[in-house]
Amino acid sequence: MQNDKTESDAGNGTASTTRRALLLGGAAGLAGLVAEAVTSAQPASAQQGHPVLLGEDNTGATGRTGVLYVDNTAVGVLADGANHCGVQGKDSGSGPGFGVFGQSVNGTGVEGQTSAKGMSGVSGIDTSAGGGHGTYGRSVNGVGAYGESFAAGESGVYGNDKSQDGGYGVYGTSPRGWGIFGISGIGVGVYGTSGSAEGVYGASGTGVGVYGWTEWGTAVKAVNTQGGIALEVVGRVSFSQCSLATVPAGAKSVTVALSGVTTSSAVFATLQADAGAIAVANAVPADGSFTINLTAAPTSPVQVAWMVLN
Repeated sequence: MQNDKTESDAGNGTASTTRRALLLGGAAGLAGLVAEAVTSAQPASAQQGHPVLLGEDNTGATGRTGVLYVDNTAVGVLADGANHCGVQGKDSGSGPGFGVFGQSVNGTGVEGQTSAKGMSGVSGIDTSAGGGHGTYGRSVNGVGAYGESFAAGESGVYGNDKSQDGGYGVYGTSPRGWGIFGISGIGVGVYGTSGSAEGVYGASGTGVGVYGWTEWGTAVKAVNTQGGIALEVVGRVSFSQCSLATVPAGAKSVTVALSGVTTSSAVFATLQADAGAIAVANAVPADGSFTINLTAAPTSPVQVAWMVLN
């Protein structure tokens, strides 16, 4: 009996020891799970072929990650290192679609940036056979395409034509407004240059081919620094400061009121009909007017054509 009790006590001791070992082992396992959870909170380093994890930075990819629609009519690619592409979208459906579509309620729909010289923040290329748009901008109430530059001597919008037969670097059209409109606070609104052709060319069926306007400066200025022709006109010329004045019968002069005339203005005057021995004696400018004097008083009214320069 004593031996049985001893063996029973030994057996109870063994059972107690086993339970303590299981509890200690479970605590150690739980600590390992907690440590693993803390470690996995770091950015995910997914293995090739593993799922992309939401809410994590998925690193370690050695090939691109793509999402392809049925029949490959729409393709989205992320992180294509072989082609140096961060994000790529492609639409090859039968109807008009979007390769990449960006939309914003209060900001910019699509923004591109580059820090490499000579490269583009956003680039558009048209490869269609019939001709399309490399970059297209449309606006309901604002500006369709807008560009700005903060570098001296650079352009907010720049166009370059490289076609073999000649095209347009920048082309603008409008059914009722301005095809191209340029404005500058202290510089040049529109500037064009060419090696052997027209720097700026304007054409219109029934309107104005080229129009210049200013409040206080020079609306249109022609300069030739090599002794050539600064301004060549083919066809009739109309000047706002050029018209006709009538000298009444019995009078030797007529005064014409014209805003902008000063004592330094040059006034040209000539008779429009044969007046016998009567001729224009002189044309004297004043502030806001000028007076045309004849050598004698005509017996009937005489018309005189005049032009004011400067």
